[in-house]
Amino acid sequence: MFPLKVYYQLVLTDKNGKVIRRFRKRLSRSFVIQFLEMIDSLTNITGGIATITDISNNERTPVDTSVLSMNGGAGDVYRGIVVGTGTGAESNTNYCLGTQIAHGSAANQLNYGVQSIVPTQVVGANVDLVLSRVFTNNSGASITVTEIGVYAYITATSTQTGCIIRDLLAAGVAVGNGQQLTVSYTLRTTV
Repeated sequence: MFPLKVYYQLVLTDKNGKVIRRFRKRLSRSFVIQFLEMIDSLTNITGGIATITDISNNERTPVDTSVLSMNGGAGDVYRGIVVGTGTGAESNTNYCLGTQIAHGSAANQLNYGVQSIVPTQVVGANVDLVLSRVFTNNSGASITVTEIGVYAYITATSTQTGCIIRDLLAAGVAVGNGQQLTVSYTLRTTV
């Protein structure tokens, strides 16, 4: 048996890319039920395709191979790492962030960069898959990020998205105007 673990790390930089603060890597404890529903759909373990709760709290049936697609482009708020200002407790049944921060440069918005994915690779005794995304604050004021997560497609329709991970940040991270917040998740198995 091998455990699957997920870690996240945050890095806050100024507009020139100078690191202001690097937060220590933390163990994510927040896989939600949709993650295993998506794996079930991909593997057909239960003998039928599982329905998956989307971020609007609607049941969806996967119909194609886009299930678990997490490679969001710039501005894509439906795939990849997402951030928010919600403070509700973490739960196995969370189906979305409490209050997702919108993409843009208006008040209370962050620019969502391209979701990067480092392909699965062996790192010592581990096998890692690393997701990373940069969020830039051009809103004119500070925005405090209190929750992070990962969204993945249930089907090819962008609004049929499921939340597979959601984590609360204990103190939140204030991202000043002109600053960037890089959020990384490492999915890891260990031999």
